[in-house]
Amino acid sequence: MTLYAPPRGFPMPPSQPYESPALDARQKVGFALRRARKDAGLTLAQAAERSGLSRSTIGSIERGEHDLASVAGKNMMLLHEAFGLRQSEFEKIISPVYGNTPRYGSPVPPIAAQVELPLTIPPELQEVIDEHAKNYPELRDETMLRIITAPRDFGGADHGPQSAEEWFEYFLLTRKYIRP
Repeated sequence: MTLYAPPRGFPMPPSQPYESPALDARQKVGFALRRARKDAGLTLAQAAERSGLSRSTIGSIERGEHDLASVAGKNMMLLHEAFGLRQSEFEKIISPVYGNTPRYGSPVPPIAAQVELPLTIPPELQEVIDEHAKNYPELRDETMLRIITAPRDFGGADHGPQSAEEWFEYFLLTRKYIRP
């Protein structure tokens, strides 16, 4: 089922969607939010005042032009409260675009505790450290070493630099972006 906006002056029955194959999911969500706002008897200005979003932002959300993913979680909560919707009703409206999971609220805590992997220095990198650490003290920094060995740690021995020269070049490129 697809929603579309009726012509100006044509009354929309409460919560009754109009069908059109031409609209995408964001437009469906926008029209459903517009219907919820109008059912609550709110103008754009009143909804903007209640939610803290600008009238133009709410209008573009209702037209399906503004992605709700770019609206901060706190503002999402204020938006559904401004429209007089319960969270479950709001989530039902936005689910065609954003799935059935809420896009705001507390994040789900991790199931397992974070584990720090042991730092493994490949022999070629050790050559670079031995040869260049005097001029580049960052080569002795554990954080830097974890950053530059990450391709090997997570991709296997065939990923990342292979020779001492490649390791040194990779270090210099990484250093360029990490150094304060």
